[in-house]
Amino acid sequence: MPATTKTITMIPAVLPNMPVTAPVMLDNGLSLVSGYFLTYAFFPKKDIDFIERLTLSFGLSIAIVPLLVFYLNMLGMKINLISSFLTVLAIIIITIIFIIIRRKL
Repeated sequence: MPATTKTITMIPAVLPNMPVTAPVMLDNGLSLVSGYFLTYAFFPKKDIDFIERLTLSFGLSIAIVPLLVFYLNMLGMKINLISSFLTVLAIIIITIIFIIIRRKL
């Protein structure tokens, strides 16, 4: 069987598993957003440009989100998609509150 025919016959076997990866990609995207808001908390609006902010947000999301999930696991919270999603959401909400308070001062 040629390689193209083998690939075409494998598509139906792969498609049912595609929605399973969607929450993982959403969680990764939200962790990037949390890093982006963290850069606004650390650096005011005019200090760095968009590319630097995006790069720092990627690095901060890689550094902070896994550490928080790890420490919550040490406190007894199980690591799963919901707990990591709620952790990232908490980071975003706390950071937004911090940014709003700092802009009012």
